[in-house]
Amino acid sequence: MNQSANKLQQFPSFMPSLMLFHLAGMETMPCPKSFRWCKLCNLLWNSPKYIFKILLCFLLLSEALWCIFFMESKDELGSLIILILIASTNTVMFRSRKKIKVLLNKLSQVFSISHFTHRYKTLQLSILMYWIFMLIVDSIFLSMLLKLSTFHRLRIKNSHAIPDGLKDPLLVIRYISFVFTVVTLHCVTVSFTSYYCFICKCIKQLFYELESKLEVSIVDNNYKAFLQIYDEITQAMILADSFLGFPAFVIVLTSMFGLFCFGYAFAFSSTQSYIIYLFTITGVMHYFSTLLMVLLPGSVANEAAEMSKETIFSLPGWFPKNYLSVKMNVRQKFKKTFSMTLWKIYVIRKSLLISVLGTLVTYGFLVGTLGTVRNSDT
Repeated sequence: MNQSANKLQQFPSFMPSLMLFHLAGMETMPCPKSFRWCKLCNLLWNSPKYIFKILLCFLLLSEALWCIFFMESKDELGSLIILILIASTNTVMFRSRKKIKVLLNKLSQVFSISHFTHRYKTLQLSILMYWIFMLIVDSIFLSMLLKLSTFHRLRIKNSHAIPDGLKDPLLVIRYISFVFTVVTLHCVTVSFTSYYCFICKCIKQLFYELESKLEVSIVDNNYKAFLQIYDEITQAMILADSFLGFPAFVIVLTSMFGLFCFGYAFAFSSTQSYIIYLFTITGVMHYFSTLLMVLLPGSVANEAAEMSKETIFSLPGWFPKNYLSVKMNVRQKFKKTFSMTLWKIYVIRKSLLISVLGTLVTYGFLVGTLGTVRNSDT
């Protein structure tokens, strides 16, 4: 554990991602030496793991309860689906928490053996700006949600499924669940998307740096070092896709579902209130940002991988003296295509973003048209 921490400390840009994962209950940060002597401090350091599990269980049970009480409401069912998807993402990432640090160690080793420049300050700044933006958006979203208290109070008071003696306590639980839901959603999505973006940017930078070293390798007639570095980068990419593919798929699916719900509410809402507008706009901003933080970095990393693969296939021509040996190495080890995917179903490309938005618009108009026709018939 200490050796792993020392390796990561050589690259400070890794530490914010690990800290955010630790706050989301992933146990990615070792306990500081100053905390180990005190049982209470040690317990507090490891508390996010237990707090997150309790929070997810509470939120799932409470949302299932609201679905039973308000069966006629589609909003509660949508919230339950999103919570189930977020809980599955958190569970998968918790099981892969060791791979989170293994992948970072792998990338740090590649940067070390290749002597590439690691621009950690730019990555740190971009991730920090993303955190601040998402914190502001989710804070506004939560405040608007709590300001809709009249709607929630009337909904519970007018419900015939809830006994009169339980309406006031359930209203308090309802407000508490709102706060915890937004906090949990923020921690899980922001921690994963920032880590995913960071990994993809590192992979992209490694491939670009490798391309820039081609001329040096040709002059030195050292194709083996070039192929070795390329192999290390592709192994890191394979490792990343092996445990990040499913959470990325779930985050994209959740973002599409959230964008559809909030976009439909914004487009077809008949209520003229700034609270409703801010609530729906911040919801759209949250889910659209998480969608972009998965699709854009993943597509850029795949483009860099494809560019480097083309260079690898052209290597025999750049080393005529070792043409046969280079060609044999390339054909034996590097014929397969490696890329960042969504659970091995979709290869992430920029065109996928257009397809996602087109699907949302198509189904939005379809549902809106069916709703208009149904209202006119009634």
